[in-house]
Amino acid sequence: MDNVTNSTFAIASSHPDATCNLDQVYNATGGEIILGAGNYTYYTDCNLILQDGSPYVGEDLKVDYSYVYSSGNNYAGINVSQLGTTFGAFVTGIIAFFAISGVLIGILFLLKYVIVLFSKKDGLGNISA
Repeated sequence: MDNVTNSTFAIASSHPDATCNLDQVYNATGGEIILGAGNYTYYTDCNLILQDGSPYVGEDLKVDYSYVYSSGNNYAGINVSQLGTTFGAFVTGIIAFFAISGVLIGILFLLKYVIVLFSKKDGLGNISA
């Protein structure tokens, strides 16, 4: 944490429902351990506030902490509209693949027929209506 009196730990940005367990607070410059009494107030919602009278106000801090968070419905839910859109795109892609494959196969058969037609000894000379 850089030079702030009210700090929210990084995990709160990706998991706002996290509960933090503070392990240790250090002065980042000198490396000494900072005790909570008279220096800071810690909250389990991943927030640490330096007290006004603390000599560490304005200092960079290093905070070691662990956390837990609930996976809840928001993280484990299925986005049905996204699933429908993705499946629709898949079906459209399959149809396009078969259409393009059919056209390519048709062109190959047509080329084969034209090559056989022009490779005869007399070419188009023996064709009659």
